[in-house]
Amino acid sequence: ALAYGIAIAPLTDRVLREECEKLLQTYRSVFQTEFIISDRRFSQAFDEYLITIDDDIITKTEIDLFGFLDLANDGELTFFDNPESAYCFYHRLMFQYFRTNKIRDNILDAMSSMPKGRLEKVWPLLRNLYAIITSFNIVCSKFPLKVMLLESHHSTSFLTTDQPVINLSAVRLNYLEAPNNTEFYYPISPYKALFFSDNSSSRYFRYPA
Repeated sequence: ALAYGIAIAPLTDRVLREECEKLLQTYRSVFQTEFIISDRRFSQAFDEYLITIDDDIITKTEIDLFGFLDLANDGELTFFDNPESAYCFYHRLMFQYFRTNKIRDNILDAMSSMPKGRLEKVWPLLRNLYAIITSFNIVCSKFPLKVMLLESHHSTSFLTTDQPVINLSAVRLNYLEAPNNTEFYYPISPYKALFFSDNSSSRYFRYPA
């Protein structure tokens, strides 16, 4: 009920709502059973099962993403021209974005009026829902993100990390300040990176005329 009220109830698009409700069903039986039994002796078992569900989703998501990254490394970006494959990629990208500690902490801090323990338990579900919602809105927007493949100079290389998706528009903002623009920087190898922007230029990169 908590995740539904926060993430799904405000949705107006029927297709998006149905997609989110499918994911909710994956978790709902665990939450409902835990609520009905309400016995601390079983809490660890429920937590471990939720971790297993989340690990399975993470594994599948990363496997799907690797296929797109192989194409991008070869300079092949035509999958963005197809709404279905573009959604699939953006969903995997947003999944990584919402896995970052900063995004997690910011969202949970913004919900500080709600029970902290319960929020932390449903966070994996919320994170997955937000990945679906954000990627859906990116693909269905009237002003889709511009995509650029960046290549580093031979003498330098990009820094890559375990969760490398960075919104460059938020780099100079305060910790809880929301950016007005989207500028996702995503290094996919030491020598190539993807850049997504809702502007024709940024302080870091500029599209060719």
